[in-house]
Amino acid sequence: MKRGYRARGASKRQLLAVIAGLREALADPEGTVQTLLNERYSRDLREREMEHHASWDAEVMVHKMAAARWMRSEAAKVADAEGFFAIGAAIERLPLVPE
Repeated sequence: MKRGYRARGASKRQLLAVIAGLREALADPEGTVQTLLNERYSRDLREREMEHHASWDAEVMVHKMAAARWMRSEAAKVADAEGFFAIGAAIERLPLVPE
């Protein structure tokens, strides 16, 4: 019973090419492994950067909403103090999320 490459009908030249490829890989294992490690590190770094930017954007939005809420309440206080209750009510209805 034939096994391996010969069983699949591989020629001697094809077998020698496979052997040469294996020898080449064994001769420089660090290069191959280093390339794979660099790719994985780059991918992990990219993913961490994206997570960082997403959390930063969420934090910035929270601060913008707090600032908008504070400015809205201060403007409503000034309008109400001056007797412009309709303006104060309109200010209170402004959206919390700035565009």
